[in-house]
Amino acid sequence: MPTTLAAIAGYVRDRVWHRAPDPLPYDGTIATSYWPAVVGLLAFLWLELCVLDRNNIRRLAVIVTVYSVVVLVAAARYGRAWLRTGEAFGAFFSLIAQMAPFTVDRDTRRVRIRRPFSALSKLPTRPGITMLVLVSIGGTTFDGVTRTSFWQKVLGTTTGWNYTFINTFGLIWITGLVAIVYAIAATVTASITVADRYEAPARYVHALLPAAFAYAFAHYFTNIIFEGQDILRLASDPFGRNWNLFGTVNYVINFNVISVTAIGWTKIVVIIIGHIVAFAVVHDRALEDDDDEVVSQLPMFVAMAAYGATALWLLLP
Repeated sequence: MPTTLAAIAGYVRDRVWHRAPDPLPYDGTIATSYWPAVVGLLAFLWLELCVLDRNNIRRLAVIVTVYSVVVLVAAARYGRAWLRTGEAFGAFFSLIAQMAPFTVDRDTRRVRIRRPFSALSKLPTRPGITMLVLVSIGGTTFDGVTRTSFWQKVLGTTTGWNYTFINTFGLIWITGLVAIVYAIAATVTASITVADRYEAPARYVHALLPAAFAYAFAHYFTNIIFEGQDILRLASDPFGRNWNLFGTVNYVINFNVISVTAIGWTKIVVIIIGHIVAFAVVHDRALEDDDDEVVSQLPMFVAMAAYGATALWLLLP
């Protein structure tokens, strides 16, 4: 028995938890692409934005359990490096991390400082990377759409699966529009530059990451500020057993911790900064691809401007 346990522990250590600084090498299969992460992220956004009874504890427990098993099985099969390309959150956060001013040296394993956003231009691409970023933008954009009076009229008094179906259609519709705008911009850019029209979407996808981060920040900022406080209550009674482990079970969320005006301006500033960085990244890539960078960067500038204008419009009351 001890020998069996030691063998299992060794397998987990070597195959799952061993240090793997680089993403899983791409071998031409779906498993080593970003497509599993795309499916995972889309499923998460669907559960968050489309399902009516999304806060059902039992359902969430089942989903988290199933997802954890799938992730662990895949990690055991492909190694821990798979978490940076196949697991939805690990893959997306790994891409966002390319903007960070800190990195870990591959040889010394030490943290070192680098210029912020400098790693974006060296972002390694593989199938599914473009759609992963576009799904993120599409999901946060759809969240803004659901808060409009237009979408509330579309939903009306629908409940149950009708509510879920309409929202699912909306999520796919908005994500599709985001993807179409980007595809058109990438195709026009490829026709102007020397870039291949099939490779152009992935070649310029790194420019979308600052905007995607800004949208995600705006999307979850309020939840972190307000609903994040509920951790204090849940920590005292995590299983709903009427416990009071830390004396915080009666904690009430303080909605006055920050004003509505401050929240709105914070989101606006972050979105504007995200697009400024995105424009700069597009400009740098245009310099690499074409001598007449003024013309070659226009299609992407127009797409970015459309994304930004839509995001700011959705923030308006």
